[in-house]
Amino acid sequence: MVDGQLWLADPPLGDHNPPQGWDENETSGYFVVTRGNQGLFVGDDGQQAKFRRTPGGSVDPNSGCE
Repeated sequence: MVDGQLWLADPPLGDHNPPQGWDENETSGYFVVTRGNQGLFVGDDGQQAKFRRTPGGSVDPNSGCE
Protein backbone atom coordinates (compact mmCIF):
# COMPACT_ATOMS: atom_id res chain seq x y z
CA MET A 1 0.00 0.00 0.00
CA VAL A 2 1.21 3.47 -0.88
CA ASP A 3 -0.81 6.39 0.48
CA GLY A 4 -3.81 4.09 0.98
CA GLN A 5 -3.69 2.72 -2.58
CA LEU A 6 -2.81 -0.88 -3.46
CA TRP A 7 0.01 -1.26 -6.00
CA LEU A 8 1.19 -4.62 -7.38
CA ALA A 9 4.59 -5.40 -8.86
CA ASP A 10 4.36 -5.65 -12.64
CA PRO A 11 5.83 -8.08 -13.50
CA PRO A 12 5.57 -9.96 -10.16
CA LEU A 13 8.83 -10.05 -8.24
CA GLY A 14 9.00 -13.79 -7.57
CA ASP A 15 7.46 -16.90 -6.09
CA HIS A 16 6.66 -15.65 -2.57
CA ASN A 17 10.36 -15.09 -1.91
CA PRO A 18 12.14 -11.77 -2.32
CA PRO A 19 14.36 -11.27 -5.37
CA GLN A 20 18.10 -11.62 -4.89
CA GLY A 21 19.50 -8.61 -3.02
CA TRP A 22 16.18 -7.75 -1.32
CA ASP A 23 15.50 -8.12 2.41
CA GLU A 24 13.05 -10.85 3.44
CA ASN A 25 10.61 -8.51 5.19
CA GLU A 26 11.44 -4.92 4.32
CA THR A 27 13.57 -3.06 1.81
CA SER A 28 13.94 0.68 2.32
CA GLY A 29 13.93 3.13 -0.54
CA TYR A 30 11.49 5.44 -2.30
CA PHE A 31 8.44 5.11 -4.52
CA VAL A 32 7.45 7.50 -7.30
CA VAL A 33 4.40 7.57 -9.53
CA THR A 34 5.83 7.63 -13.03
CA ARG A 35 2.59 7.75 -15.07
CA GLY A 36 -0.95 7.77 -13.68
CA ASN A 37 -1.30 4.08 -12.85
CA GLN A 38 2.40 3.17 -13.01
CA GLY A 39 5.00 3.52 -10.28
CA LEU A 40 8.64 2.73 -9.62
CA PHE A 41 10.29 1.61 -6.38
CA VAL A 42 14.02 2.26 -6.03
CA GLY A 43 15.73 0.62 -3.06
CA ASP A 44 18.57 2.19 -1.10
CA ASP A 45 20.92 -0.44 -2.57
CA GLY A 46 19.77 0.14 -6.17
CA GLN A 47 16.99 -2.46 -6.34
CA GLN A 48 14.20 -1.49 -8.75
CA ALA A 49 10.69 -2.73 -9.34
CA LYS A 50 7.85 -1.43 -11.49
CA PHE A 51 4.32 -1.34 -10.08
CA ARG A 52 0.79 -0.75 -11.33
CA ARG A 53 -2.01 0.83 -9.33
CA THR A 54 -5.00 -1.45 -8.81
CA PRO A 55 -8.63 -0.33 -9.13
CA GLY A 56 -10.26 0.93 -5.92
CA GLY A 57 -11.52 -1.88 -3.69
CA SER A 58 -8.97 -4.42 -4.97
CA VAL A 59 -7.86 -7.09 -2.52
CA ASP A 60 -4.14 -7.65 -1.91
CA PRO A 61 -3.39 -11.18 -3.19
CA ASN A 62 -0.74 -11.48 -0.47
CA SER A 63 -3.01 -10.47 2.42
CA GLY A 64 -2.95 -14.04 3.87
CA CYS A 65 0.85 -14.34 3.79
CA GLU A 66 2.97 -13.88 6.90
